[in-house]
Amino acid sequence: MYIYQLMGTIAGVTLMDSCFAKVTFTIILFSLFSCKQKEKVNTSQSSTDSSEEKITTTFVDTTLNSQKFIYQKSFYPNGTIQQTGFYNSDSVKQGKWTKYYTDGKIESVGNYNNGSKDDTFKFYHENGRLWTEMIYSNDKAMEVVATYDSSGHAKNKGTLKNGNGHVYLYDEKGEKKGMEEYKDGKLVE
Repeated sequence: MYIYQLMGTIAGVTLMDSCFAKVTFTIILFSLFSCKQKEKVNTSQSSTDSSEEKITTTFVDTTLNSQKFIYQKSFYPNGTIQQTGFYNSDSVKQGKWTKYYTDGKIESVGNYNNGSKDDTFKFYHENGRLWTEMIYSNDKAMEVVATYDSSGHAKNKGTLKNGNGHVYLYDEKGEKKGMEEYKDGKLVE
């Protein structure tokens, strides 16, 4: 209560009556506790310049719970975010990674464990609607949870279960464009 009153005095409003202020205070409080866990933060930037595009990447070294991670944030040449995620101390993907379309909308979100896809990955249409939700285990495709067209209508997801079966592929309009066969979680060529 005292902290709310103090923050309210600083902001010039009564926080007990302001939902926005309570949310702001919660965010500030969360930020303070999150920062206490970081022991070291170094930031560097690099650029990749090809004949067609220039990608800017920011790296942040951080230690969290005695483990070293490198946070990567890459940007398209137009300045919008390309992808974000963490690398572990062995420079392999670890934890949540998010990839974006050039307009800044999310293209995919998923978790990595020691560089392998692990857990649920969600892939999105360019309009922001969910396209496919797929479960991976140790970099192996295990199951398609759901597939949708760009209007949000459910499509036939195929037979993939426990890493075996087929997955139907659809274009942005929801038209079937092919099928992929999986055995033991790996694509059959």
